[in-house]
Amino acid sequence: MGPAAGRNKAHQKLQYRLDFLVRGRYLSDHFRPYERNQVMPKSKLSFVPLAALQKEISRREKLLPRLIAQRDDLDRQIAELQRLTATASSEPASPKMAAKTKPSRRARNKLSLGDALAAFVAGKPKVSVAEAVQGVLDAGYKSKSKNFRAVVNRLLLIDKRFKKVGRGEFALKA
Repeated sequence: MGPAAGRNKAHQKLQYRLDFLVRGRYLSDHFRPYERNQVMPKSKLSFVPLAALQKEISRREKLLPRLIAQRDDLDRQIAELQRLTATASSEPASPKMAAKTKPSRRARNKLSLGDALAAFVAGKPKVSVAEAVQGVLDAGYKSKSKNFRAVVNRLLLIDKRFKKVGRGEFALKA
């Protein structure tokens, strides 16, 4: 083992310490090449002089206490925020909010759609689906459906109170 081999081993150890300081951890807890006499892969750091590496390591070691203090301060702030959100979610903001449940998307009507359609179609010989839709909405029926015409058409087809008298035309059964 010549002097170059000893220098390489020292260089590998410094490079490994530098990796630890940069990443905050070793590349692997179980694999440390210089402990097993294995050669680390060549990197760009292998061309950096040993004195420059030592200087960089000492510079970063000096920064370490300040960084640790910053990390601890951030941990305290995170814990405080988590505690605040936990208490805020367990207590309702006001009594009104406690009684309120998830808002319903569905519109509420006094009459069902079938009853509203039957009332509209009553006394008319026949109505188209478009007329039925417009008549029911004009009568005050509320719907949040994106395709209300399809809903009305489906109900006219399946409700036993209506009969189909033509293509897209319906009347009340006698």
